[in-house]
Amino acid sequence: MSVQAAALAPASRSILVRPGIRRARMISGAALLALIPLGLIAFLAAGWPPIVLAVPAAVPVLLVPVFRGFRTASAKIDAIFAEELRDSTSG
Repeated sequence: MSVQAAALAPASRSILVRPGIRRARMISGAALLALIPLGLIAFLAAGWPPIVLAVPAAVPVLLVPVFRGFRTASAKIDAIFAEELRDSTSG
């Protein structure tokens, strides 16, 4: 398939939407949620103060918007390149 034909073809489904990948992500997420309380119990049993957990807990909360912004920017760049390809082949 040529580059021009690929640019005009509809986008394929994302790998994250496929059932097998989604199921694996759900299982790993459930395992993580099951391990968090166990880790918290071990952490507190060691005698460390709970405030030490504030920074590691905040990191994922702060990184989610950053990665969403990357995906949005990537989609915009892809749209611009596809438009440029269409313009260059039609002219």
